[in-house]
Amino acid sequence: MGKKNATAKTKVTSKKNYLDSHWGFFAAQGIVALGFGAFALITESTDIPKLITIAAIALATMGVIEMANALYRRKCSQSSLATATIAALEMAVAVILFLTHTGDHMMHVMLLAGYAIVRGAFELFLGLRTLKDKTDKTIWTMSGAFGAILGFVLLADPGNAPTTFIQIFGIYIAILGLSHLIYALHSRKARK
Repeated sequence: MGKKNATAKTKVTSKKNYLDSHWGFFAAQGIVALGFGAFALITESTDIPKLITIAAIALATMGVIEMANALYRRKCSQSSLATATIAALEMAVAVILFLTHTGDHMMHVMLLAGYAIVRGAFELFLGLRTLKDKTDKTIWTMSGAFGAILGFVLLADPGNAPTTFIQIFGIYIAILGLSHLIYALHSRKARK
């Protein structure tokens, strides 16, 4: 019997960071986030389980888009750890919201505040780490700071009326969506 060739193929992973993702993923997430944010701000519904379910659907959709981004980045031999981590965070928060949509509103406030703080810190980190483009730095730093601040606002007064915390979270998600759309347009233009 002959010896099998034991050479292993090694896959080279590019050092491109999260902000080097395809602009279409940012645009898709921006549309979903801005849509939910606008809905949260203009709705007159006071049905908290319904509002929590809609928030969960928005976060799950954003998580699916982020996971598609992670798979795309993996296919392009780019690092996908940050992308997959954000996707997991969004999907985990969405699943918890789905499972507890009729539960205690204080738990929802804490969960959404925690999400805003963690996601905001991630964006702030991206913004502060970006050296290539001042527009990128501004977009992500402002969006991240705003998200973290609104997360802490939710935590500071978790006793807000149930619809108020959805509106505060909606403001954050709308800002997140707007920043994603601006970044997508900027990124698309820069790559031409």
